[in-house]
Amino acid sequence: MTWTRKRCVKRTARTSKLQQKVPFPAAAAALQLRGLLSHHFKLSQSMFRPALIFALACGAGAVAIDVKRAPRTVMEPDVQVFEAPRWARGERVSGDEPVALTFFLKHCPFQMAKFHADLEDRANPASPNYAQWLSVEQVKAKLKPSAEALEAVKNFVESMGGVPAVDKFESVVSTTVPSAKVEEHLATVLHHHGHTERNAQVIRAVKAYSLPTEVAKHVSVAVWKSTSELGT
Repeated sequence: MTWTRKRCVKRTARTSKLQQKVPFPAAAAALQLRGLLSHHFKLSQSMFRPALIFALACGAGAVAIDVKRAPRTVMEPDVQVFEAPRWARGERVSGDEPVALTFFLKHCPFQMAKFHADLEDRANPASPNYAQWLSVEQVKAKLKPSAEALEAVKNFVESMGGVPAVDKFESVVSTTVPSAKVEEHLATVLHHHGHTERNAQVIRAVKAYSLPTEVAKHVSVAVWKSTSELGT
Protein backbone atom coordinates (compact mmCIF):
# COMPACT_ATOMS: atom_id res chain seq x y z
CA MET A 1 0.00 0.00 0.00
CA THR A 2 1.33 3.46 -0.89
CA TRP A 3 1.08 6.11 1.81
CA THR A 4 0.62 9.71 0.78
CA ARG A 5 2.59 12.37 2.61
CA LYS A 6 -0.64 13.87 4.00
CA ARG A 7 -1.76 10.58 5.56
CA CYS A 8 1.70 9.98 7.04
CA VAL A 9 1.69 13.45 8.63
CA LYS A 10 -1.72 12.82 10.20
CA ARG A 11 -0.64 9.52 11.72
CA THR A 12 2.65 11.00 12.95
CA ALA A 13 0.72 13.81 14.67
CA ARG A 14 -1.61 11.32 16.40
CA THR A 15 1.36 9.24 17.54
CA SER A 16 3.11 12.34 18.90
CA LYS A 17 0.04 13.29 20.94
CA LEU A 18 -0.06 9.82 22.47
CA GLN A 19 3.64 9.99 23.32
CA GLN A 20 3.12 13.29 25.17
CA LYS A 21 0.84 11.55 27.69
CA VAL A 22 3.48 9.12 28.94
CA PRO A 23 7.07 9.26 30.25
CA PHE A 24 9.60 9.68 27.45
CA PRO A 25 11.58 6.44 28.13
CA ALA A 26 8.41 4.37 27.81
CA ALA A 27 7.42 6.11 24.58
CA ALA A 28 10.91 5.63 23.18
CA ALA A 29 10.82 1.95 24.05
CA ALA A 30 7.47 1.59 22.31
CA LEU A 31 8.82 3.23 19.17
CA GLN A 32 11.77 0.85 19.21
CA LEU A 33 9.28 -2.00 19.56
CA ARG A 34 7.43 -0.71 16.50
CA GLY A 35 10.61 -0.69 14.45
CA LEU A 36 11.49 -4.22 15.52
CA LEU A 37 8.03 -5.61 14.81
CA SER A 38 7.75 -3.75 11.52
CA HIS A 39 11.02 -5.25 10.38
CA HIS A 40 10.19 -8.83 11.34
CA PHE A 41 6.40 -8.99 11.06
CA LYS A 42 5.44 -6.17 8.65
CA LEU A 43 3.43 -4.41 11.39
CA SER A 44 0.81 -2.22 9.70
CA GLN A 45 0.07 1.36 10.68
CA SER A 46 -3.38 0.33 11.90
CA MET A 47 -1.78 -2.19 14.28
CA PHE A 48 0.83 0.19 15.65
CA ARG A 49 -1.42 2.19 17.97
CA PRO A 50 -2.61 -0.88 19.96
CA ALA A 51 0.99 -2.09 20.13
CA LEU A 52 2.12 1.31 21.41
CA ILE A 53 -0.60 1.37 24.07
CA PHE A 54 0.33 -2.15 25.19
CA ALA A 55 4.01 -1.27 25.47
CA LEU A 56 3.26 1.88 27.42
CA ALA A 57 0.93 0.03 29.78
CA CYS A 58 3.76 -2.39 30.52
CA GLY A 59 6.49 0.21 30.84
CA ALA A 60 4.89 3.36 32.24
CA GLY A 61 4.43 2.26 35.83
CA ALA A 62 5.20 5.71 37.21
CA VAL A 63 2.19 7.44 35.60
CA ALA A 64 0.43 9.46 38.31
CA ILE A 65 -2.87 8.26 39.76
CA ASP A 66 -5.92 10.36 38.91
CA VAL A 67 -6.95 11.04 42.51
CA LYS A 68 -10.33 12.46 41.49
CA ARG A 69 -11.43 9.45 39.46
CA ALA A 70 -9.65 6.48 41.02
CA PRO A 71 -11.67 4.17 43.31
CA ARG A 72 -11.02 5.11 46.94
CA THR A 73 -10.90 3.38 50.30
CA VAL A 74 -11.82 5.16 53.54
CA MET A 75 -8.98 4.76 56.03
CA GLU A 76 -9.50 4.06 59.73
CA PRO A 77 -13.30 3.90 59.38
CA ASP A 78 -13.71 3.25 63.11
CA VAL A 79 -11.95 6.50 64.05
CA GLN A 80 -14.18 9.52 64.64
CA VAL A 81 -13.31 13.04 63.52
CA PHE A 82 -10.74 14.57 65.86
CA GLU A 83 -12.42 15.75 69.01
CA ALA A 84 -10.85 15.76 72.45
CA PRO A 85 -11.27 17.49 75.82
CA ARG A 86 -9.51 20.85 76.07
CA TRP A 87 -8.88 21.05 72.33
CA ALA A 88 -10.79 23.66 70.33
CA ARG A 89 -11.15 23.68 66.56
CA GLY A 90 -9.67 26.75 64.91
CA GLU A 91 -9.35 28.00 61.37
CA ARG A 92 -8.88 25.82 58.34
CA VAL A 93 -5.24 25.30 57.45
CA SER A 94 -4.19 27.60 54.63
CA GLY A 95 -3.52 25.81 51.36
CA ASP A 96 0.16 26.73 51.16
CA GLU A 97 1.02 25.80 54.76
CA PRO A 98 3.56 22.94 54.83
CA VAL A 99 2.34 19.69 56.38
CA ALA A 100 4.53 16.75 57.38
CA LEU A 101 2.81 13.62 56.07
CA THR A 102 3.77 10.05 57.00
CA PHE A 103 2.50 6.75 55.61
CA PHE A 104 2.94 3.56 57.65
CA LEU A 105 2.93 0.56 55.36
CA LYS A 106 1.10 -2.66 56.19
CA HIS A 107 2.93 -5.76 57.41
CA CYS A 108 1.89 -9.34 56.85
CA PRO A 109 -0.02 -10.44 60.01
CA PHE A 110 1.61 -13.88 59.88
CA GLN A 111 5.10 -12.37 59.68
CA MET A 112 4.27 -9.95 62.50
CA ALA A 113 3.09 -12.80 64.74
CA LYS A 114 6.28 -14.76 64.06
CA PHE A 115 8.38 -11.65 64.69
CA HIS A 116 6.62 -10.95 68.00
CA ALA A 117 7.18 -14.53 69.16
CA ASP A 118 10.84 -14.30 68.16
CA LEU A 119 11.28 -11.08 70.16
CA GLU A 120 9.68 -12.64 73.23
CA ASP A 121 12.05 -15.57 72.92
CA ARG A 122 15.09 -13.28 72.71
CA ALA A 123 13.83 -11.36 75.77
CA ASN A 124 13.42 -14.51 77.85
CA PRO A 125 16.41 -15.09 80.19
CA ALA A 126 15.75 -18.83 80.06
CA SER A 127 16.07 -18.95 76.26
CA PRO A 128 19.34 -19.83 74.52
CA ASN A 129 18.59 -16.86 72.22
CA TYR A 130 18.42 -14.42 75.15
CA ALA A 131 19.79 -10.93 74.31
CA GLN A 132 20.82 -11.97 70.81
CA TRP A 133 19.16 -8.97 69.26
CA LEU A 134 18.54 -8.58 65.54
CA SER A 135 20.31 -6.13 63.28
CA VAL A 136 18.44 -3.65 61.11
CA GLU A 137 19.02 -5.85 58.07
CA GLN A 138 17.69 -8.91 59.91
CA VAL A 139 14.55 -7.02 60.95
CA LYS A 140 14.04 -5.84 57.35
CA ALA A 141 14.42 -9.40 56.08
CA LYS A 142 11.66 -10.54 58.42
CA LEU A 143 9.22 -7.66 58.16
CA LYS A 144 9.73 -5.20 55.34
CA PRO A 145 6.75 -4.71 53.01
CA SER A 146 7.00 -5.77 49.38
CA ALA A 147 8.84 -3.70 46.80
CA GLU A 148 5.49 -3.22 45.06
CA ALA A 149 3.96 -1.70 48.20
CA LEU A 150 6.87 0.65 48.78
CA GLU A 151 6.90 1.77 45.15
CA ALA A 152 3.13 2.41 45.12
CA VAL A 153 3.35 4.71 48.15
CA LYS A 154 6.45 6.50 46.86
CA ASN A 155 4.74 7.11 43.52
CA PHE A 156 1.68 8.48 45.33
CA VAL A 157 3.86 10.88 47.31
CA GLU A 158 5.53 12.03 44.09
CA SER A 159 2.12 12.59 42.50
CA MET A 160 1.49 15.09 45.32
CA GLY A 161 4.65 16.94 44.41
CA GLY A 162 6.48 15.56 47.44
CA VAL A 163 9.88 13.92 47.79
CA PRO A 164 9.49 10.52 49.50
CA ALA A 165 11.83 9.72 52.38
CA VAL A 166 11.97 6.05 53.40
CA ASP A 167 12.97 4.94 56.91
CA LYS A 168 15.77 2.43 57.50
CA PHE A 169 13.30 -0.44 57.87
CA GLU A 170 11.65 0.44 54.54
CA SER A 171 8.18 0.46 56.08
CA VAL A 172 7.53 4.19 56.62
CA VAL A 173 7.39 6.83 53.88
CA SER A 174 7.44 10.52 54.82
CA THR A 175 7.27 13.81 52.98
CA THR A 176 6.36 17.47 53.42
CA VAL A 177 3.81 19.02 51.07
CA PRO A 178 1.39 21.98 51.12
CA SER A 179 -1.86 21.44 53.02
CA ALA A 180 -3.87 21.80 49.81
CA LYS A 181 -2.13 18.72 48.40
CA VAL A 182 -2.92 16.69 51.51
CA GLU A 183 -6.58 17.69 51.37
CA GLU A 184 -6.83 16.91 47.66
CA HIS A 185 -5.03 13.56 47.66
CA LEU A 186 -6.46 12.30 50.96
CA ALA A 187 -9.94 13.74 50.31
CA THR A 188 -10.19 15.41 53.71
CA VAL A 189 -10.21 18.85 55.38
CA LEU A 190 -7.53 20.04 57.81
CA HIS A 191 -8.03 22.54 60.64
CA HIS A 192 -5.84 23.99 63.32
CA HIS A 193 -6.75 22.93 66.87
CA GLY A 194 -5.58 24.80 69.94
CA HIS A 195 -5.28 23.59 73.53
CA THR A 196 -7.50 25.58 75.87
CA GLU A 197 -5.12 25.44 78.86
CA ARG A 198 -1.65 25.65 77.37
CA ASN A 199 0.08 27.09 74.36
CA ALA A 200 -0.14 24.18 71.92
CA GLN A 201 -1.36 23.92 68.36
CA VAL A 202 -1.92 20.84 66.21
CA ILE A 203 -3.33 20.09 62.75
CA ARG A 204 -6.09 17.51 62.61
CA ALA A 205 -8.71 16.39 60.07
CA VAL A 206 -12.35 17.35 60.56
CA LYS A 207 -13.64 14.62 58.23
CA ALA A 208 -12.63 11.06 57.39
CA TYR A 209 -9.75 10.63 54.97
CA SER A 210 -9.33 8.17 52.13
CA LEU A 211 -6.72 6.97 49.66
CA PRO A 212 -6.91 5.57 46.14
CA THR A 213 -7.63 1.87 46.61
CA GLU A 214 -4.45 0.83 44.82
CA VAL A 215 -2.48 2.80 47.42
CA ALA A 216 -4.71 2.09 50.42
CA LYS A 217 -4.19 -1.66 50.15
CA HIS A 218 -0.55 -1.09 51.11
CA VAL A 219 -1.08 1.50 53.88
CA SER A 220 -1.97 0.88 57.50
CA VAL A 221 -2.40 4.52 58.52
CA ALA A 222 -1.45 8.02 57.44
CA VAL A 223 -0.41 10.67 59.95
CA TRP A 224 0.06 14.41 59.43
CA LYS A 225 1.50 17.21 61.52
CA SER A 226 2.35 20.83 61.06
CA THR A 227 6.07 21.27 60.67
CA SER A 228 6.08 23.07 64.05
CA GLU A 229 4.82 19.86 65.71
CA LEU A 230 7.80 17.81 64.57
CA GLY A 231 9.88 16.70 67.51
CA THR A 232 7.08 17.27 70.01
